[in-house]
Amino acid sequence: HLHDNHGGDRSRDDLHLPPGEGIVDFCGILHALRAAGYAGALCFEIGLEHVQRSRDLVQEMWDAAVMHNTSLD
Repeated sequence: HLHDNHGGDRSRDDLHLPPGEGIVDFCGILHALRAAGYAGALCFEIGLEHVQRSRDLVQEMWDAAVMHNTSLD
């Protein structure tokens, strides 16, 4: 499941922020998933008010990972 945070190792640090509002390297994660051939589901664990914008952002990063992986072939 996808959500962002500001780091930390305590349960209170698990903030469930929308992608792009914390420190998680979603570009790197999505690139690695694409490079590994992953084509399954991605689930958000964020507030409903953030779902559409987060989906669009992750779709842009996913598409960029596809283009990057294709250019390496």
